Amino acid sequence: MVRILRIIIGMALSGIFAASAMAQETQTCAALNEAITGGSNFGFFSALAHGSKPKGLQLQINGTGAVPQVSYFITPASARQNPNDPAYWSLDKAKPPITIMNGSFWTAKTLKPGKYIIQFSTPYRSWVEELEIAKKDGRYQQSITVTGDDKLLYSTNGLVDESAFPLVTASH
Repeated sequence: MVRILRIIIGMALSGIFAASAMAQETQTCAALNEAITGGSNFGFFSALAHGSKPKGLQLQINGTGAVPQVSYFITPASARQNPNDPAYWSLDKAKPPITIMNGSFWTAKTLKPGKYIIQFSTPYRSWVEELEIAKKDGRYQQSITVTGDDKLLYSTNGLVDESAFPLVTASH
């Protein structure tokens, strides 16, 4: 009887250890997938004004976490994401992919008030930002809406920050 009890306990412990090992393997695979694909992380642009007479509003990339191999393309909203419309190519050109990190990073890109569509893509997924910049009562305002996977990822309306200074400047 004692021997049978020991066998049963041994089998139960083996099952627990096997389940624990499978759980660790699942967590490791999930972490690896997150690192490779960026998981549910995404990025978006926001505008920053500096000085009282900017040539345009400088853009910064805001990331919710690391997303590797990101390509983005900025077009006027009037081009309706149509590559056959000459306006589609008026603001941007093809460039090497970047990695979006958690936080905000200034870019060398500037935009004047208007409505824009920014298409983001990675080898694993894509998302779209609608950015509107307007000047009201002498102050710049922006509206940002980011959608992906048929759902809203981020949305905000408010004043453009006119006092921020860059900590990191990206080359894109």
